[in-house]
Amino acid sequence: MLVAMAVAGIALMPAGAMAYAPIKGGTYKGKTDDGQSVKLKVTKSGKAFGSGSRVNYTVTCNDGSRGDDFFSLTDLPIGGNGDFSLPDFTDTDSKGVTVTLTTKGKFKSKGKKVSGSVSSKVNGTDPQTGVPFSCESGETHFSAKLQAKKEKKS
Repeated sequence: MLVAMAVAGIALMPAGAMAYAPIKGGTYKGKTDDGQSVKLKVTKSGKAFGSGSRVNYTVTCNDGSRGDDFFSLTDLPIGGNGDFSLPDFTDTDSKGVTVTLTTKGKFKSKGKKVSGSVSSKVNGTDPQTGVPFSCESGETHFSAKLQAKKEKKS
């Protein structure tokens, strides 16, 4: 009975919700919902993001200032079903600045598209003024498409 219900549940799942493995060695380019660029490279094994994989986004600080930042996905593992996540990774540097990063996403359309979200929070004290600061991005969504491989000229 449970098997029949599970199979029926899969049949009812919308096609867009399925995750697929990424294209091994593929490069994906796209945008965030705030218009920033996204470039994700998949390793030749297809099991992680490669060097230079990043999602750019905008942060807003408690003093009202805004700035651009990025989230590097380099070396982040990709599951066999195309899902990836990094829940609440937190690090504090030697100056007491704490950064919390979160990302999640999945590959879709037979591995030809990827979508997900990133968020960041930075808290610390300005070393020059001694004033505490806090900046965050909120949840920034992104999507990117597989780019055609360029042929090497001989």
